[in-house]
Amino acid sequence: YSACEPFHVAKGPTTVFTNLILGTSTPLANGSTISLGSSVHDTATVTGQVDSFPITGTVTYRFFLNDTCDSPAFATFTVSVGAASGVAGPLAPGDYSFNASYSGDGNYLPSYSECEPFAVSTASTAIFTNLILGTSTPLANGSTIPLGSSVHDTATVTGQVGSFPITGTVTYRFFLNDSCSAPAFLTWTVPVGDPSGTVGPLAAGDYSFNASYSGDRNYDPSFSACEPFHVAKGPTTITTALILGTSTPLANGGTVALGSSVHDTSTVTGQVDSFPITGTVTYRFFLNGTCSAPAFLTWTVNLGEDSGTVGPLTAGSYSFNASYSGDGNYLPSYSAGEPFH
Repeated sequence: YSACEPFHVAKGPTTVFTNLILGTSTPLANGSTISLGSSVHDTATVTGQVDSFPITGTVTYRFFLNDTCDSPAFATFTVSVGAASGVAGPLAPGDYSFNASYSGDGNYLPSYSECEPFAVSTASTAIFTNLILGTSTPLANGSTIPLGSSVHDTATVTGQVGSFPITGTVTYRFFLNDSCSAPAFLTWTVPVGDPSGTVGPLAAGDYSFNASYSGDRNYDPSFSACEPFHVAKGPTTITTALILGTSTPLANGGTVALGSSVHDTSTVTGQVDSFPITGTVTYRFFLNGTCSAPAFLTWTVNLGEDSGTVGPLTAGSYSFNASYSGDGNYLPSYSAGEPFH
């Protein structure tokens, strides 16, 4: 009998190759950046089979909340050789990675994949604004509104992806010009969905609003277009009354005695809210009954003051009229002619 002749058959080496998959079937290169809300899974191929000895066992996939496969893994999936990992996602912005290891079996050695990093980006947004006149009336950009109006701004931020809500703040800016030229006169920073504060009652002039969204962990900031509008000067009416002597009202078209003295008075109406009517009144006295130019005398006085006195008057036809100058908030106005004889 011979001596025993022992020998050993070594396990075969293996290599595990992995491939990231975006969604259900799109290959994703290592180091790629993908969109907010994407879903990713991993696949693996174990090579090294020798002859008719199949590679069996399991593959363990590990999913990390970093791009370096640094432990601990956030999720692990242990599956049969040839099966894919579970799905990670929808994913928030950040750095992520997968790796995989083959368990080995009775014929084959374990093996380990390289790290597979990828990133998820923040999503873009758009902010749309709408001016509101008063409490609820939409106001188109470039509109002209009455003196004393009040206005506020509203904003809608769009771009939400899946179940990731858009959070953060909106900053509204109100300008004393129609071009949103800095500096802003007022600013309000409020939660997404809230309106600005109210401006008004507004004096006559040019104004504008704009708004910006702050962004958050999942979404990029965004900026609105400028929203100009104009507040018109208020209309006025000037009403005049002739006065005979010092205090006797004289109707238009009236006849007075030879040697009488007459002056003119006026009232300007149309005041809006707390905006006082300022400026001047110009009275004109004519040597005819039709206020036909040229005026013989003119007086420009402060609002509320009377004209000078004409007389003692000779026989003939005469007339007065008056005009209001207007001011920063109010339009000029003109009286009717006031004839007398």
